[in-house]
Amino acid sequence: MDRPPHVLCALYPAMGHLLPTLPVIEELVRAGCRVTATVSPEIEDRVRSLGASTVRYRTPLDARLPDYTTYPRLAEAIAVLLDQILGVSPVIDEAGLDRPDVLVHDIALAVPGRVLAAKWGVPNARVLPIFASNEHFSIDAEFAKLAAPPPPDAPPHPAVTRYNRRLVDYLEGHGLSDDAAGAALAGTGELSVVFLPREFQIAADTFGDDHVFVGPSVSTPVGGWAPPPDAGPVVLISMGTSTFYPPEFFADCARAFEGSPWHVVIALGSQVSPAELGPLPANVEVHPWIPVGEVLRHASAYLCQGGLSGVMESVHHGTPMVVVPHQPEQITNARRVEELGVGLVLEEASVTPARIRQAVDRLRDKPDIAPRLAALREAGARAGGAVRAAQAIRDHALVTARP
Repeated sequence: MDRPPHVLCALYPAMGHLLPTLPVIEELVRAGCRVTATVSPEIEDRVRSLGASTVRYRTPLDARLPDYTTYPRLAEAIAVLLDQILGVSPVIDEAGLDRPDVLVHDIALAVPGRVLAAKWGVPNARVLPIFASNEHFSIDAEFAKLAAPPPPDAPPHPAVTRYNRRLVDYLEGHGLSDDAAGAALAGTGELSVVFLPREFQIAADTFGDDHVFVGPSVSTPVGGWAPPPDAGPVVLISMGTSTFYPPEFFADCARAFEGSPWHVVIALGSQVSPAELGPLPANVEVHPWIPVGEVLRHASAYLCQGGLSGVMESVHHGTPMVVVPHQPEQITNARRVEELGVGLVLEEASVTPARIRQAVDRLRDKPDIAPRLAALREAGARAGGAVRAAQAIRDHALVTARP
């Protein structure tokens, strides 16, 4: 290839998906690639600041993942998500008129990403801010089990029927043969870039070279936050930008550390306002949002909901975790954190101010956590992060290089 590779990135705006992908775009641009990204309006400026050109989605793509703790909710959530991602497919298709050498897409955009790459005859790479899946371990199967699916002989949920009909119509609309459509949906020939070290992946030894485990992909902190000069050990409490936790949860967290040596930083997300918490102890500061890495590099503990991007940020900075999972995905992540001995887990239903405080204090009293977390942190650093991800994508683009 005698010209810079053209990389088309189809982005999903949820922060847990976007944040590990942005450093990869930055590295692709730094390596000389021409990068075009399809984006929601709220993230466009941020993506353009990295040196990528952008094409804006014309229909909504909800950045707030639905609450799918029961099977009916899961079925509805999947059907709604398919409607939304197929709604932005025409924009990705139009962006592809300037034919890319590789289509990179978030796993949430797997259907249009795989189908359009097959239609164009270019390789595709999906980026995964979740566990990778195969026949030995499936995160989707874990979701379904935790959401209590109906018995096998039960009639399909109406949302599942709607999903299947919508998918068939979409495939037929792009003119792929049955074989080509089947191969595309199966991910035949695609590269999977997984934002965790192989050591964290469940059933890791069953994944081949088509899965590149790059470890945490994080932006370099710019130094915008530091603890007060007289602060004690820092605990960050962040349950995600689109939290499912009510104001009372954060108020309980604040009360849990009143009068303690801990300096508490609470990131509320977009669904809770600081005023809803009431008066705060002197050792607690509250933000609608704060870059997690800015605080974690100073922190001795991290209370989080267990989204994999947040877990990997914690691993990257070597900060032990207390995980309070809500969604099925987070429950699976929390189990893995506990299995590897790099943090503790609290069940959401059992959370009280006293238990929050006890769990955070226990992190400092468990000497086995620090060496295990240090080993996982080193594994993550060896995995290569955004630099390795960008190189793998560039190499994959050469599979069907055009002149």
